[in-house]
Amino acid sequence: MPYQYNIEGIWYNKQIFGDEGIEEPQTWDELVAAAEKLQSAGVMPMTTAGADGWPVTRILGMYIFRNVGPDAMTAIRDGEAKLTDPEYLAGAQALADFAAAGHFGEGFSSRDGDASSNLFLTGEAAMTYDGSWLLGAINDPERNQIGQENVGFMPFPAVEGGEGSVEQYPANAGAPMVFSSEKFGPDAASWAACIAENYGAQALQDAGVISGFKVNEEVTDISPNTAEIQETITEIDETLLWFEAHFDPKSNSLASTNITLLTTGQMSPEAYMQDLQGSIDAAG
Repeated sequence: MPYQYNIEGIWYNKQIFGDEGIEEPQTWDELVAAAEKLQSAGVMPMTTAGADGWPVTRILGMYIFRNVGPDAMTAIRDGEAKLTDPEYLAGAQALADFAAAGHFGEGFSSRDGDASSNLFLTGEAAMTYDGSWLLGAINDPERNQIGQENVGFMPFPAVEGGEGSVEQYPANAGAPMVFSSEKFGPDAASWAACIAENYGAQALQDAGVISGFKVNEEVTDISPNTAEIQETITEIDETLLWFEAHFDPKSNSLASTNITLLTTGQMSPEAYMQDLQGSIDAAG
């Protein structure tokens, strides 16, 4: 049961961008230049939940998708490419350089998801890479201190010379609910039918959150932020999975564990990719 339908990208503070004369970055190099400008102005360029691991590997994965193309990680799964290949290694190097420059702010490696979101929603950070699940917090006036009108959304930028496109968005259904066939009886069936018929409209009406359920009732007063994401979703022709989507459980865990070492300078990009590729190879 798809309680969410998410796309991912970079949320940014329109007021901060305007104050610093920054346009939406179209390339990675422009994003780095914007981050440098923001940092010089005393603004945290981008917040991320380093303690959770996966928000940081998302950035690594998106650089690789933009550089190598939409089939980048299926090529790793199928043994047609290695994470140690130069075009993949470039992603680890770009992420390490971004972190080393201080663009994630101090203490990002121990920052959890809620703390990271709050830094963005209180105007402490200019950007955050996140999913459309953040709409629930953006539409909550108690959490969103910068105002809905100051929240912008953009795709992960292109990598110059890369094979990927900014029109290719990462998408997922969050953590779906599944049922045991042995326990699925009339009561569970009735409950599931109720959810399937009503949840989509209620989530959209109450929190401005987009689910994978059909909206069967009229929904009013949709926030501009939610409407923007809805429009973006309708225009997407090609979606991407996340960096670890095809990894075995051990390699998945290793990617998140070692990303802290990579982004804090305790592990080189080469060593990060070598260890991860070794784990993938060992899993067969």
